[in-house]
Amino acid sequence: MERRARFNFRVILIVFSIAIVVGLIWLLRPFMEGKNPQARFELSSELLGQKTDLHLHIQDADSGLGRVWVGLIKGEKEVVLFEKTYAAPGFSINGVPKNDSLELAIEPVKLGLGEGEATLTIKVCDVSWRHWAKGNCLFLEKEFIIDTTVPNVAVLTKQHHLNQGGSGLVMYQLSEPCLRHGVQVGESFFPGYQAPFADTGIYLAFFALGIDQDKTTNLQVQAVDHAGNLSWAPFPYRIKTKVFPSDTLKISQAFIDKKTPEFARDIDFSQKSTPLDRFLAVNRDLRQMNEQKIRELIAEPEKRFFWEGTFLRLPRAASRAQFADRRAYEYQGSVVDHQIHLGIDLASTARSPVPAANAGKITFTGWLGIYGQTVIIDHGFGLFSLYSHLSQIVAEQGAIIQKGNVIGYTGETGLAGGDHLHFAMLVHKSYVNPQEWWDSHWINDNITAKIDDWKNIATSGQHVMK
Repeated sequence: MERRARFNFRVILIVFSIAIVVGLIWLLRPFMEGKNPQARFELSSELLGQKTDLHLHIQDADSGLGRVWVGLIKGEKEVVLFEKTYAAPGFSINGVPKNDSLELAIEPVKLGLGEGEATLTIKVCDVSWRHWAKGNCLFLEKEFIIDTTVPNVAVLTKQHHLNQGGSGLVMYQLSEPCLRHGVQVGESFFPGYQAPFADTGIYLAFFALGIDQDKTTNLQVQAVDHAGNLSWAPFPYRIKTKVFPSDTLKISQAFIDKKTPEFARDIDFSQKSTPLDRFLAVNRDLRQMNEQKIRELIAEPEKRFFWEGTFLRLPRAASRAQFADRRAYEYQGSVVDHQIHLGIDLASTARSPVPAANAGKITFTGWLGIYGQTVIIDHGFGLFSLYSHLSQIVAEQGAIIQKGNVIGYTGETGLAGGDHLHFAMLVHKSYVNPQEWWDSHWINDNITAKIDDWKNIATSGQHVMK
């Protein structure tokens, strides 16, 4: 009996020991895993400029993050950009973070690093007990060029007379090809393009002064090189402010009932219980969607000049609504909405032929919500004309069209109360006053004379920037 009891005790002891070992193995298994952490990063530019943003995401789904180190090495010099310890090795991984996202700014000049080759190094380790409790570690390295020299910008055009709600042109020269350059007008940016003559680093940019921008607005030419270095140059300008007209439009029940069916293709009216709801859905919500669509359609302008000379106005037409007319909409005696009319309405005889205002490429033809049947023409370098409320379109999308070619016929499609042409012009995504482009003196003084002057200088071999 005593021998049997000893045997049973030994068995129990062995089983208990095995259970303890298995339990310890199960408990400590996260600390014995052998997978490296993961990391990915993005930089805001291909080169390291005066300030380059580093976006770093790290993770370890098993034992968790232990520490991270980010450094920049140039020659014999090593600079620590960031380091952090998340958790020291212990007997529990509870609370150890599994991932983290870091936003770092690399500024070589402040770090005392000159231009040239450099290596970005990232080290991420977990909290496992592998490698004598140093953890599994991931190493990432990437070679970069430090370039902290800002591009030089020389403005070439000397006079810029601007009307509120009007257009302008700046010509300038850059010391190097840049990733992004153009004119900054307040919060709006207008990209520039290589001028269409000898490749001397001369660029041009059409820009617009908004109807709500006045003499307090700051204008400058900006350039960002491929390292993200920003440079800017002021240019002389004079701004003439304007007082834009205002009007009140009375919306009748008959008008809403007549027009609502046209917009069934755009809006689900089953959720609009009253005539006022239906009108506002068109005048406010659909208008906003249409403007977004227009911005998408003109986002990639042709990089060439199609147009020449004065832009045509609809022949024998009277103006019915002016540019930047501030409209109040009145329904049953109450003002229910406010909008700004960003074109000029021209009325002639019903179904009058509509000529292309100038040569260009047909960017869009078709239905465009409140604008009805519409044609948009790209005249090059960010200049567009828009023709709306047409009864019929005869232009073909994608075709190159000459000044005066008929593109359609006036009508009252869309949110129009009678037969007319809604004519608008845009510089990139900003509406501008078409009256400037109908004026031969304005075009010569503000646009073509500037281009011709610098074309002659460029083709003669002269250079502005040394």
